[in-house]
Amino acid sequence: MTMTEEKIFVWVGFFNDQRDFDQYIAQTPGLEPDKEVEDDEEAAMSLFCEDIDLPQYDEAFAKGIFLADQQELPKALAKLFHNPALRQTVDTVLHHPNRPPFNALLLINAHASTRYYRGGARPGAPIRFVGCFEDL
Repeated sequence: MTMTEEKIFVWVGFFNDQRDFDQYIAQTPGLEPDKEVEDDEEAAMSLFCEDIDLPQYDEAFAKGIFLADQQELPKALAKLFHNPALRQTVDTVLHHPNRPPFNALLLINAHASTRYYRGGARPGAPIRFVGCFEDL
């Protein structure tokens, strides 16, 4: 990855309300934010981390938005993606006819904790992996 390209991992999810979404992405109680998680430890920093099989990530590189209404999607995409071409690409993928309903967007920008990460979500999770996009 060069300074001119950045990978962005994107998920969509479906939650009952803002509170459920906030609890899903909230840090697991008892975990210290800057504590290194050893490879053989199972503790994930949130339910979201557990579902994507990424025990930790730098929160400065993550964003999430709950959509109370699908009409909020264009504004949410503009907030999450500053590059208009990338925003259009993600919007096109999100409007695929086979995409299950969603009311939340989550993303993690690539950084040291994600250098070998490929994306995904465990079966039964309230989220679905949309893809990994490059912001050129």
